Order: sequence, then C-alpha cells, then structure tokens
Amino acid sequence: MMSISLFELMQETKEFPSTGTRNREDFITQNTVDRGISLQQTVGTACAIEYLLGQGVPRQIKQRVLTDPERRRSHA
Repeated sequence: MMSISLFELMQETKEFPSTGTRNREDFITQNTVDRGISLQQTVGTACAIEYLLGQGVPRQIKQRVLTDPERRRSHA
C-alpha cells in the first residue's frame, strides 16, 4: 500500500477554472461528491480523498466538502 499524507492527497488534484456560479448544474460532480462524503462517513477521510482525487474533483471542492461540512451545498 502506498503511503501518502492527507495533505499530499489534497494538493495533488488538478486545478479547474471556477465558473463563479453558486448554482449546482453539474450533476455528475454532485453525485461524485456525494459518494465521497459517504465514503468519508463510512471508511474515513483518506479513502474519500483518494476517491475524489481519482474522479478529478477540483481541490477546492474536495477541501470544502471534506473539511467544512457547514459549507456543503444543499441538495435542494
């Protein structure tokens, strides 16, 4: 098993340009992030980070949803 710190995992994601919008229109990313949050709750943050990293979720989204649950977007 490869040893990598959570910090390194958070930093390895490619940067994607922000659209500047607060509306959720990217349902593929929404579903991916939801799966990552579920993984975090069931098997831990490291697994969630690895999953989101592998799915190409931008670093700032990973960091927001995994470290600051109050800032997650609602499903409404």
